[in-house]
This record gives sequence, C-alpha cells and structure tokens, in this order.
Amino acid sequence: MAAVVEGGSKKLKYKGLEPDLLCNVCEQISAAVTDALDDVHPTATVPVGTRTRADGSYATRRYARSEARVFEILDGICERTLSDVSGVQTNEGGKRVLVNVNRGGSFTNVQIGGVKPEVVLDACHVVVEHTEQGVVDLLRENYSENIDVRTRMCVQGARVCPPEPRTPTEPKTSDL
Repeated sequence: MAAVVEGGSKKLKYKGLEPDLLCNVCEQISAAVTDALDDVHPTATVPVGTRTRADGSYATRRYARSEARVFEILDGICERTLSDVSGVQTNEGGKRVLVNVNRGGSFTNVQIGGVKPEVVLDACHVVVEHTEQGVVDLLRENYSENIDVRTRMCVQGARVCPPEPRTPTEPKTSDL
C-alpha cells in the first residue's frame, strides 16, 4: 500500500485503509506514546558527550523526554500497539475502531477480519514516519503536563483526524 502526500497541504492519504480507520490507527499510536512517556521516572538522567568534567563526572540530561527516549518510544510502537488487531468495532454513534478481540473483554458490533493486520501495521509505519519529527520536536525536553500528542500527530502532522474527537451523538461536519 502506498502513502500519498497531497499537494502543499501534506495531508497523509493511505490507500489501504479507510480514513476513519486511519485516524483510529493514529489515535492509538498517540495514546501509546502518551502512556510510554510515563514509563520513565521524570528525573532520570543519562550521560551526554564523551568528555568528563574536571571532577570526573559526565554532563547529564533528563532522559524522560530526551530525543533518544522519544525515538526509543517510536521505534517498534506499531508492533507493540497494533500487531494483533483482529477486527473492526462500530460503536453506537457509528464510529469504527480497530480492536483485538483476543485480549478479551466485551465486544458488540464487531466485524472479525474486517481489516488485515498487515495493512494496519503498514498504515501505522507510514503514520509514524510521516509524523516522527513533529512528535520529537513536541516532546524533546518538554515536561508540560498538558502535551497533546494526538493533536500534533493526527491533526497537525498526518492530518488524518478532525481537530476534536467526535462524540457518538455529534454529527459529522459532512452531515450538516
């Protein structure tokens, strides 16, 4: 499947997945990135550079939001997040989301096999590649509690999602 960058707008178009499911892929990635940020203690540090200071210590940087940590999060995120997608669930409001019914839980309105896992993984890799630098720029050394990865990645970066997630009762703008 191929990604196409449209004109000057740089909107990601992916021919292998319908737009609502491509948005859901991006939302799941952005949620996984947000969760992964909390896996490292915010005051953990890592040495930088090759020279020691006069006292023999190394210069250090906070690791939690370092460029190395952000790339570490993005590396393999598709396999960790979406490798076992097994169906498409439609909620009461008509929004479709990718699910893994093998994890258990209660599912209704699920179409098993509604999407091929390899297509979802390929779409995920395309979204990550398309938005990687913007995510790194957003998170690098940014310790704000109010970081909105979804907006940077899915709305501004890949431009595959609307600015605000639709609530189940809210009509699509195309329906108005």
